[in-house]
Amino acid sequence: MKYIGRIRNLPQGKTFGFIQNEADGKQYFFHSSEFKGFWHALRAGDGVQFELGEKSGRMQANSVELVASARGRAPRLVGPYIGADLGLNDQERARSLNEVARWKLEAKLDDIKRYFFAIPELNDIATGDASYVIGRKGTGKTALVQYLSDTANGDRHVSKLTFKNFPFNELYAQGNENYRRPNQYITIWKLIIYSAACKLIAKSDRCDPLVRDKILKAFPNPDSDNLGTIIGQWISGDFGINVLGTGINISKWFKEKKKVTVQEKVENLEQFVIKHIPDETYLVLFDELDEDYKDIFENYNKSEYLDLLTSLFKAVQDVRSIVTTKGHKLYPVVFLRDDIYDLLRDPDKNKWRDFQVDLEWTPESIKGLLSHRLAKVIGETDENFDVLWYSIFAREPVLFSDGKKTTGSFDYITMSTQGRPRDYINYLQECAALELKRSKREISTETIKDADKLYSNYLRKELIDEIHGIIPDIGKVLSIFSETRKWILSIGEFKKAYEERVQSGSMHVKDVDMVLKTLFYFSIIGNVARVGVHIFRHVRPEAELNFKEKIVVHRGLMKSLQII
Repeated sequence: MKYIGRIRNLPQGKTFGFIQNEADGKQYFFHSSEFKGFWHALRAGDGVQFELGEKSGRMQANSVELVASARGRAPRLVGPYIGADLGLNDQERARSLNEVARWKLEAKLDDIKRYFFAIPELNDIATGDASYVIGRKGTGKTALVQYLSDTANGDRHVSKLTFKNFPFNELYAQGNENYRRPNQYITIWKLIIYSAACKLIAKSDRCDPLVRDKILKAFPNPDSDNLGTIIGQWISGDFGINVLGTGINISKWFKEKKKVTVQEKVENLEQFVIKHIPDETYLVLFDELDEDYKDIFENYNKSEYLDLLTSLFKAVQDVRSIVTTKGHKLYPVVFLRDDIYDLLRDPDKNKWRDFQVDLEWTPESIKGLLSHRLAKVIGETDENFDVLWYSIFAREPVLFSDGKKTTGSFDYITMSTQGRPRDYINYLQECAALELKRSKREISTETIKDADKLYSNYLRKELIDEIHGIIPDIGKVLSIFSETRKWILSIGEFKKAYEERVQSGSMHVKDVDMVLKTLFYFSIIGNVARVGVHIFRHVRPEAELNFKEKIVVHRGLMKSLQII
């Protein structure tokens, strides 16, 4: 007998998983050898059909294969949750909803020590195995930086360099004319790395007092906490000579009024760090580097900004090859958005992958994060997702698609997200705030569906903010879908509507193919591979836009675009 269900769980790195049967809600074990398809392409949430048989005294799923419904789409009918919950009373649940409603999207405003969820990549960063952390906006880069900074200790020293509102022109002015593009800023980045390292060395209990005095004289405490002011002092200071005592006659130097070059400062600081750095870990973290990304469309080919970032990646390479390979634990780490990273061009880019980690989230890892946060909210130590989730969410499935389908509340929310932690946190915020106004009890299916519109508005604003540097008219581009009132269009339909706007002078970007590729890159649109099968890049990062297929608007945007 054939049964219909969905993949409930696929433990990472294992060759088995669990299927939830639509008929009775029970979960069944199955081995990869019983799956009729490409195992590594299988994802949690995929619809499958299977048979049941007894093995080793328990019922297991056999002859498992994908059903015709789309990857990632919910099964047609799902029953109510029938498992355990924590049995919260109304007061306990209201208190929990109050805390969820106050969750923060911005990592710097969140209670990092309370809510931080340790992902496997954290250890790679902390131990120096990762120098480049790449991920979309909202995937947790700043949370990692904040956590590492907040948890610094006597054995791990951390300098957090956040470039929000940073005056990048000050760095552009420091280009080294001896280097060709895009390497002209390597020297200034190395100066920043070594200067930050010196400041950390001075704070170490293992630092020689004489060395500490030299550093403090060379790097006096600034009058401002502003990073621009601090780096400005590092650039303009004479510490390259004063600190290091490299045999140069200082009095003669100043009598001749010879200007110390940035290159000389870097060479002196480099040797100083190598000689005096204690046997401890030193992390120099670069975050929020997208400040000067907003004008990339106008300046792509001559972009000093992209040259600056490429130089930073190469400076990190240099520091690792010069300092780290000598056994010293100085680890500069760059955190960067993946769309900006993809614009960087350099012959050494393939080598960067040796020290690169990509922040990617699956439904299962998202469940781990939410379990951790909900356990903190409720005051539980056991982070069982279903138990925690259904302690604040109603057990009933969510009805959708004109009442033809049902799915669990988590899966319904997932269909609207782009799989990022920030998406789920916002959605749960909206659910909790709405339910507090209504009943202060379990978050109902009606509340979940009403929160979908609020979330849709958030997602639209988030994507506009993320893309406007590439497509300045992104708001007008999205209005094409609103005006057509269609969520599935042919490429030709979109191009016709877009080109009409170009001719009227309302669009600055004339290359419609580039616009379509960008929309696909950010999962605003996907491809319709066949009826019911939609390909989005946030689910399949390797996917590229197929111009021969129709395009479909991401479900999470439909309400804000007034398509449904």
